[in-house]
Amino acid sequence: ECKWFSEWSHLFGEGFQGWEPKKGVVACNEENMVTKIYLYWNNLTGSIPGEVQYLSKLIHLDLVGGSISGTIPTFIGQLSNLKDLHLSHNELSGSVPLE
Repeated sequence: ECKWFSEWSHLFGEGFQGWEPKKGVVACNEENMVTKIYLYWNNLTGSIPGEVQYLSKLIHLDLVGGSISGTIPTFIGQLSNLKDLHLSHNELSGSVPLE
């Protein structure tokens, strides 16, 4: 997963050209699985990428302060290890899905 995440903008294609963080932190566990994504105040655009649903060990997701739009994807509620979710100061609609 960590290798996948390092190629973040390539995998997301044309719709995610704004997903080139100027600052942020991505942390991985000893199994090389993404556990934390902190990309706050990067003015990211587009929607939350579907590939995030495959980050099964994700605990923290912070995408505060951008222009991320659309509805909050249902898969967010299915990330069983997700404990901290921060999406404020974006253009998202809807509520956080519960499982």
